[in-house]
Amino acid sequence: MQLYESAGLALIALFCRVILTRVEAEQAQAGSAFRCYLILYGLLRIVLDPLRADGRPERFLGFSHQQLIALLIVAAVLVWHQTMHKRGRATPIS
Repeated sequence: MQLYESAGLALIALFCRVILTRVEAEQAQAGSAFRCYLILYGLLRIVLDPLRADGRPERFLGFSHQQLIALLIVAAVLVWHQTMHKRGRATPIS
């Protein structure tokens, strides 16, 4: 489990670094890397949480509490990005 999360976080860090390079070159808006990190980490958490072997029985609609929080964060960031994009302050997520 820890190896999967470490590998996922390493890939997220590399992807965010690419976006930061685009921000520094003024090809992407400030905050793009942060929004990208929140989305990717949330998705990583949603995917990896079922692999945890800690025996937490709490479930709501088949999701753990941690997965629901990650889903809410991903949804909030996507709404945030869309509102920024409509105002002309954000570049599309690529």
